[in-house]
Amino acid sequence: MKPIPGSKWLLLLLLPLWLAASTVRVEVDKPSVVQGETVTFTIHAEGKDVTFPVVRSVDGFAILATAQKRNISIVNGSVTRSIAKSYTFAPMHDVTIPSFEVTVDGTTYRTDPVKVEVRDRPETSAATGAGPTLQMTLDKSEAHVGEPLTLEVKIRYPKSKRYVDVQVQKPEFANFWIKQLGDPQVYDDAEATVRVYRYLLFPQKAGDFELGPLTAKLARRVMMKPSFGNDPFFDDDFFNSMFARLEWQRIASNTLDLHVEPLPGGAELYGNFDLNVSVDRREVEANRPVRVTIRIEGYGNIDDVRKYEPSIPDAVVYADEPKIEAYIRGGRYGGTALQTVTIVADHNYTIPSLTLRYVDSESGKLVEKRSEPIAITVRGGRSLSAGVTMQPPPALQESPGGHGSEEKSVTASSKGRGGGAFWWAYLLFGTVLGAGGLYGWLRLRERLRSVRHKEIPIGKRIRTAGSDRELLALLLPYAKKSAYIDRAVRLLEENLFEKGRHRVDREELAWEVEELEEGR
Repeated sequence: MKPIPGSKWLLLLLLPLWLAASTVRVEVDKPSVVQGETVTFTIHAEGKDVTFPVVRSVDGFAILATAQKRNISIVNGSVTRSIAKSYTFAPMHDVTIPSFEVTVDGTTYRTDPVKVEVRDRPETSAATGAGPTLQMTLDKSEAHVGEPLTLEVKIRYPKSKRYVDVQVQKPEFANFWIKQLGDPQVYDDAEATVRVYRYLLFPQKAGDFELGPLTAKLARRVMMKPSFGNDPFFDDDFFNSMFARLEWQRIASNTLDLHVEPLPGGAELYGNFDLNVSVDRREVEANRPVRVTIRIEGYGNIDDVRKYEPSIPDAVVYADEPKIEAYIRGGRYGGTALQTVTIVADHNYTIPSLTLRYVDSESGKLVEKRSEPIAITVRGGRSLSAGVTMQPPPALQESPGGHGSEEKSVTASSKGRGGGAFWWAYLLFGTVLGAGGLYGWLRLRERLRSVRHKEIPIGKRIRTAGSDRELLALLLPYAKKSAYIDRAVRLLEENLFEKGRHRVDREELAWEVEELEEGR
């Protein structure tokens, strides 16, 4: 037998290491791209238990999408499981995808770093047919909290590519309230088709923000050669569409820097607003409700109007949530906020002055508007200073005759029953008993309402919601937890505020929410 040369011994010794290293590898779909194009790198691993890295960004460029594929093959009874996870990002300059750790069946491996070259995009690339572009622009680079900003998203793609589907990602930026302004504007120039989307952005928090990038997907049909060759009989549009597949291309936009300043002086709104406070009556019987209507109307971030809860001593105050009716007029966002406050008391009281502070959008100055205090007279109630009731007892109210006969009856009864002290004690006891009964009844009603609300499962409440507004209120707590629910919320908002006529599947929404609740 011939001796094995030293180089072959070395190869045999290194073979296990090479095989182990080959269980994990990384590949890139494009080693060189133009600015705005996306890069997808995929980590491949073979094993039963694979843990991939959590990658948020590459050299500061956010990961835009991830995907994972599994494949199982059986050769001569041996089962091999391979898993591949892809990460997509949009670099704006040359980057190096770093080495990542991957754990396979308890053993940790490291991927090789990969360089990606990024070339500058010619300004006329879309017009000359080189490829599509996606661009974001803001009307301001600095703003205040609540100040409306106009975001324009423009996609431009060459006609020569014959794209059959174009999907542009809707902006969803943390700490921003976003509203789309109408339908996209679509027009053609000499060589390209252009779509322009406009959005209103309202910053909800002060700080420095980087917005984007957004992504878009474009699809075009790519011909596949049929198995029956070049028979001219099959060379028409019908058969060509049958033997074509969709080829998708993903592109990314630029990013935008925005500085947001806090509102001065404790203001909560930015724009121009009016405050009006009214009551349904200024005189009322004891323990009867007075309804206060608070109306705020104007242009600006109307959705951020706070809930007012007036403080009135020794009175029961119920403050509803503000109801917002928003609109867009002349490119300006505004609306009306209506709130109802119900007050029940057995004594005279004053509804205090309510304050609205906002930064005026034209002057940039802090504006404070106050309502006038409103005095409410309570008939047949008690005096807060004396602490006694002014209302005659129920038995005396039934006495026939006018005020004179009632006064005589009080005098006679007082003499016949041992003086006025007894009646004052009786009246005081009745007042306390009545107030306690009213308080207990109100608490019981709230408790019953709360219990009844909790007993009905959330899924059933979604299925039986009586209106879009009620359904929207039920879905809002789950909007950021599910893309499906988030889309339904946007459709309901368009129905309520933009005269939309969208229909949403309540059964599917109920199932989605129930799954979220079960996963808690």
